[in-house]
Amino acid sequence: RSSKESLNQALNDVGYPDSFVERGLSNGRIEQNAKAPQSSTWWSHVNPDFRKLCYPHVLSTSQGKADCRTLASLFKEKKINFPVHVLVAGEEGTVCIEDSIQEMKEILGDQLTVHRYPDAGHSIHSTEPVKYQETINAIINKC
Repeated sequence: RSSKESLNQALNDVGYPDSFVERGLSNGRIEQNAKAPQSSTWWSHVNPDFRKLCYPHVLSTSQGKADCRTLASLFKEKKINFPVHVLVAGEEGTVCIEDSIQEMKEILGDQLTVHRYPDAGHSIHSTEPVKYQETINAIINKC
């Protein structure tokens, strides 16, 4: 964006509050373009269109529950067999709803492993990189 104000407006337009922008400035997810600081362009590691698409089509639907039920059915029929992992950021960063995680556990049973990162922001790989990498390595090593 050509200015911090236009970036803020673009994020506001899709539902991000001003506090999100301020937090992004403090944690590095929103920054002035380092390649051209004289141009006053700003970069967000969060694409405003992501929220515009994700909330109505993924996070605010029952599609995830339907998909878990489909997986559970396929596991039961022994048509597939693999673990399912959910990585959950800390309270301020997560988009996960605890009731939904519990529903996933009820539907998927032992196939589901929930990994929690209480100190992580939304981008677990960026805010808890060591713990994240340990988790990924452990998952890969079990394959």
